[in-house]
Amino acid sequence: MWSQEVLALSRRWLLMTLRERLNLLFSVLQPAVWLVFFAGGLGGAVDARVVGTADYIAFAVPGVIAFTVVGNGVTAAMPLLFDKETGYLDKLLSMPIRRSSLIVSRFVFQVGMNAVQVLVILLVALALGVRPASGPPACWRSWRPRRCSRWRSRRRRWRWPARCPRTGRSSPSPGSPRCRCCS
Repeated sequence: MWSQEVLALSRRWLLMTLRERLNLLFSVLQPAVWLVFFAGGLGGAVDARVVGTADYIAFAVPGVIAFTVVGNGVTAAMPLLFDKETGYLDKLLSMPIRRSSLIVSRFVFQVGMNAVQVLVILLVALALGVRPASGPPACWRSWRPRRCSRWRSRRRRWRWPARCPRTGRSSPSPGSPRCRCCS
């Protein structure tokens, strides 16, 4: 019963947002615009030694995501205040629903909105040429068998390189179990 209340109220928040198309467009695309203009515009002015990387847009993506999530967290309760001013919150509180479902529904809606915004930011970053060095995309890129040098195409079997038992280094030839220091 409580989950139905939360889903119904979350649907209400979604419908309210979809009715205001300009607000929806602005709230979804604003972080991507920050990424394009601020990161793209400041990229040439920032020294690569200070940032630690030559790709300033890749450096700015986590910051833009963090500012987006924090900004949405700060402004998440504003529609509840508008409902209080218009008297709709009093109508909701007079209904036989749990009071916690009002706040949880807003939280569920805001998490969904944050997920959409972060996805848009990541897609814009990928379109600008950012290649992630960690996380699921980078793991998939680095562990694909076609690109891995340890993949043997004859047997289609994964094979770890032989290691020296004393030093732990890879042996120079794939068939030898020891390196030159143990021979």
